Amino acid sequence: MIKFFRNIRQQLLSQNRFSKYLLYAIGEIVLVVVGILIALSINNWNEDKKERQKETKSLVELKDNLKSNIDEFNKFMSIQNESIENISMIVKYKEANLNYHDSIRKYFRGIGFLEQINITSSSYETMKTNGLDLISSDALRLEIIELYDVHYNHFDRLIQNVGLALFSGHVLPIRNKYYLINERYESEEFLYFLKDRISWKKDAIEYCEVISQRTKELIKSLEEELDKTD
Repeated sequence: MIKFFRNIRQQLLSQNRFSKYLLYAIGEIVLVVVGILIALSINNWNEDKKERQKETKSLVELKDNLKSNIDEFNKFMSIQNESIENISMIVKYKEANLNYHDSIRKYFRGIGFLEQINITSSSYETMKTNGLDLISSDALRLEIIELYDVHYNHFDRLIQNVGLALFSGHVLPIRNKYYLINERYESEEFLYFLKDRISWKKDAIEYCEVISQRTKELIKSLEEELDKTD
């Protein structure tokens, strides 16, 4: 092809047809520029396709993490509700002025345990490392950031800091002061301790329900975004 164009140029020059040669030269330049632009366009299209594939992979991984978090939230709320039921039974017996007996012992199971939850955020951390601008939708990007950096962080601090403070300030003193379960049950301050535990656990469940719902909403947003790429 190059040899073909060279022959045309030489033929025009040998015939001393400069004006036609000039037009031909301009046309050849235009063709070269168009070729370069097409090549750049194809390259940009390929790069954009690769970026969208990375985005899709990241969103799928994030959705899997969020589904795991939903399971964790349900597990957390189930454990706390069971604990509240046990504590409420003890409160019921104490307010009825019933003496301690062995059948009450089963309700003490887990009421003094430190609340714990494991929120999965590995895919989000990977996204931050690779750059959150990989997410093409501004609204979706902001929704993801808000859930992880605001709601998840707040709930994690709530469980870790407030829960630990209450555990250290309420659970441990009761354990240390009243080693035997029947001694705890018969103490006057134990009733107030139980009611505080119920109140705290209800607060934790309430906030857990909020972030669980927000997690479900984000999963829906992710699915809608992924449907666009199908």
